[in-house]
Amino acid sequence: RAGLGGGRLPAVGFGLGEAVLTELLQRTGRGPEAGGRCEAYVIPVSPEDRLYALRVAAGLREAGVRTDVALRDAPVARGLKSAAQTGARAALLIGAREREAGRVTLRDLASGEEAVLRPDEAIARLRGGPPR
Repeated sequence: RAGLGGGRLPAVGFGLGEAVLTELLQRTGRGPEAGGRCEAYVIPVSPEDRLYALRVAAGLREAGVRTDVALRDAPVARGLKSAAQTGARAALLIGAREREAGRVTLRDLASGEEAVLRPDEAIARLRGGPPR
């Protein structure tokens, strides 16, 4: 600020260089897809369900399903609202019953239909094909 005609102003700055990194990723074809949107939104019902939810999300991502996870402790209704705001087609609800059974509840956000499925079955539904 002193160079601009003002008084001295002690300060600390920090930069990650994310603008340069983003440009580099885009130039090499490794950046996020333009217009890419979330396809599946994973919602753990309680903190105890979070680890299983993260494992399910990792499996979805491995299968090429663009996935986001609700990481804050919040009511399921708030998670569903967040899912809709991301543009996701489906929400995967994970509570104690799903976690203990190795399942997920897949909710179609357009129709509201739900099905309790194995994670591979949910992936197949999201991909429009048979389970692996």
